[in-house]
Amino acid sequence: MDSHPTDATARLEQEFGRLLEDSLNEIFIFDASTLQFIQVNRGARQNLGYTMEELRALTPVDLKPEYTRKSFEDLVQPLRDGEQEQLTFDALHQRKDGTEYSVEVHLQLATFHAAPAFIAIILDTTERNHVANELRVQKRAIDSVGVGVVITDAKQRDLPIIFCNRAFQRITGYSEHELLGRNCRFLQQDDRNQEARELLRSAVQAGRECRTVLRNYRKEGTLFWNELTISPVKNLDGELTHYVGLVNDVTERVVAEAEK
Repeated sequence: MDSHPTDATARLEQEFGRLLEDSLNEIFIFDASTLQFIQVNRGARQNLGYTMEELRALTPVDLKPEYTRKSFEDLVQPLRDGEQEQLTFDALHQRKDGTEYSVEVHLQLATFHAAPAFIAIILDTTERNHVANELRVQKRAIDSVGVGVVITDAKQRDLPIIFCNRAFQRITGYSEHELLGRNCRFLQQDDRNQEARELLRSAVQAGRECRTVLRNYRKEGTLFWNELTISPVKNLDGELTHYVGLVNDVTERVVAEAEK
């Protein structure tokens, strides 16, 4: 009878070890004093290119080129002192072949086989950072074009502006802070009796593309003719989520045509 709890505990530890080994995240357990790795799961070993035997001779400092032993010790000291229960930070991991990848580290101090040990759960953020970098490049590209670009949220009430590029700000005279959260109709001020407005309203209600020219007013009050093209954006389920508007100041063209 007395052996059953021990057997159950052993089975539980074995199952827990299997879960750690099979985890999609990288998991590292290392000695709280020497910092040498005690256990590293399969996902981490495969990504790093090291065997478990090789890793037992290493510490986290060997994998993180931006850290020295002292700087890493300083980093984990709040865990040792009990000032923090967990640390989360970004770092680089260096594989055995010298290549690097970005990670998000979740680190805590625990007990492993009755001895103090650090447990680190590592999230590979390479793809996330790649996407973020692509978005930054795209934003720079949009900001560099001369045509005004504005994006409104079709899932929110009254289609508020959620993005506008520098050209749109320059054309309207409003800053980004003054534009975000507002419906584009405010640019017509009191000049609401325009056929173009009805065309836009019908297009929005039908969720279709539209191109028209309407009268808008800059922040300081001057009129400009706005050649506006709106295009609906749908998600993978076919649900309308946004409208993208292209804004072009065609005042000179309209005035020239009127003078002919």
